[in-house]
Amino acid sequence: MSAMEFKDYYKVLGVSPKSPPKEIKETYRRLARKYHPDVNPGDASAEERFKEINEAYEALRDRKKRARYDQVRAAHLSGRSWQTHGRAGGGSGIPYDFGGLGGGIDFEGFGRGSAGSGGFSDFFESIFGRGRQPGDQQGRDLEQEIEITLAEAYAGTARTFSLQVPGPCPVCTGSGRTESMVCMACRGSGSRTRNRRLDVKIPAGVRDGSRIRVAGEGHPGRNGERGNLFLIVKIAPDSRFELQTDDLHVNVEIDLVDAVLGAEIAVPTPNGKSVLMRIPAETQNGQVFRLAGQGMPHLKGDERGGLFVKVQVRLPKGLTPREKELFAELAQLRKGSPVTA
Repeated sequence: MSAMEFKDYYKVLGVSPKSPPKEIKETYRRLARKYHPDVNPGDASAEERFKEINEAYEALRDRKKRARYDQVRAAHLSGRSWQTHGRAGGGSGIPYDFGGLGGGIDFEGFGRGSAGSGGFSDFFESIFGRGRQPGDQQGRDLEQEIEITLAEAYAGTARTFSLQVPGPCPVCTGSGRTESMVCMACRGSGSRTRNRRLDVKIPAGVRDGSRIRVAGEGHPGRNGERGNLFLIVKIAPDSRFELQTDDLHVNVEIDLVDAVLGAEIAVPTPNGKSVLMRIPAETQNGQVFRLAGQGMPHLKGDERGGLFVKVQVRLPKGLTPREKELFAELAQLRKGSPVTA
């Protein structure tokens, strides 16, 4: 068997062999967005980089595949052979030899000559690649981030999204290959992206990082069954409200007279409606009141957090002569009065 050029998939993604799965996944998603052919139309180098990134992620995303690839990598880095003895497949039952790593892996029946037909990429796919294990027949799930307003998270809403979702490649019908060769139309992925409008119901009470499942809108599988689309919620900052866990915080200005004498004031909520709150006489600037049950709803159940209202006393401007006289009179009255806390 002729020598093949080894590919270090950790270097392809720019991660460490000790990187946890979450870091590998996040790095892959960032690179895939950067080099996606739809973002770089006509750029052949970006398209090739996109293919290489997907190939690396396919090797490292699954725990078992990653462990097997690490065997190949360890053999390569130590100078030991990672080639085959003779030809694999065709019922030969000849294990791939990892140069003394021990525990040779038997790949009987993977197909004659598959290890040498297309370099290291095909060699790796013939051993560890997509669609070879029963668990990989169903399509992979797809994730996409969506941004919503706090008002939408507070009350719930329905949104229509225009998304690029994968579908079966029309050239290879989802197999990734044409006449034993990698399908050039989809670069072996078996899928092509298409624009699709999706109507999605967003329940009240979602938070940053909430996952909304849209069944059957993920990657197509080899058995025709599609994975799911998960919309990852990001709540945009709000100019009025601050969200802390289940509680909302808002600042409300009130007149000096209302703070002194007490009053019923209107407090806004994220859905545009106001609730009435009674403040007592001699309310101090910066004093905080809690309105129970007016905060963010829980995704499960009918409970809500609280709405915390911070009072900001607004001092009067443009006083009339008579108002100034009254304040002066009040000042004289207060001179002899004890200051209460």
